[in-house]
Amino acid sequence: MTARALDRLALAALAAVALAGFVVVARHAPSLPLADDWGVVNARALPAGLTLDWLFARHIGHLTVFTKLQAHLVHAFGGWDPLPHHLSNHALWIAAVAAAGLLLRSATGAPAAALAPFLLLAFTLKTTYISLAWVSTCHFALLFSFAAVRLLFDERQRDRDLAWGTVAGVCALYAYGAGLTFMAAVVPVFAAFKAARAASLAPARRRAELGRLGAVLLALAAAAAAWTLPVSTQSWVRGDPASIVALFAGLTAGGFGWGGFPPTAVGLALAAAAAAPP
Repeated sequence: MTARALDRLALAALAAVALAGFVVVARHAPSLPLADDWGVVNARALPAGLTLDWLFARHIGHLTVFTKLQAHLVHAFGGWDPLPHHLSNHALWIAAVAAAGLLLRSATGAPAAALAPFLLLAFTLKTTYISLAWVSTCHFALLFSFAAVRLLFDERQRDRDLAWGTVAGVCALYAYGAGLTFMAAVVPVFAAFKAARAASLAPARRRAELGRLGAVLLALAAAAAAWTLPVSTQSWVRGDPASIVALFAGLTAGGFGWGGFPPTAVGLALAAAAAAPP
């Protein structure tokens, strides 16, 4: 079998598993919101609550702007119901996995057949309790984070790519605590990346390069200020951004089997290593 045929077979297998996920969600997703998810779909929110105050009020410690917009979009098409929301969550998960695959391919040059096992593993994780059952998930945050890394670290460093990468980074910050954590790891790597590029340029171009870096950092810092807004519901997570980052960085470290101290630093280091250009 040729390499091209293997790639096509791998992509077909990924597509089959991704589409089968819709059947799993349709058969097994809960028919009511679970626990804290009621805060996303309460009577004040739907149908009349689409305000900036509500969108940016933190839910269970998180900014979930896009999940709330998603709920309103589902509501606009015949009233909110958990099933279409969960089905759209699965579509978002497919997009996030595809973005991860494109990022891996651009970084490594590996063929689809080599990447398929890792992406198939991601689809098995989608069937876990939290990903399948909850309205509020980290799918938006993952999708926007992967897009931000792909654009911010593009070899050509075009202004257009930097602008869209900044927009994706801002969206990741507004999507979930996972986005805040990942961008906290990405920003130092990006700063070092741009500073190293600037050091190799002539003075005039160096100033322009550092100006671009400053513009990106300023935009992300301004967007991160939304994390100082009040929490809209009781949260099982401490609402301050440092606690959110510590939670998700610790989960990242645990996902790599790290059980020692300090999990926050290790988790951020692992996320930074994943974002760093080859």
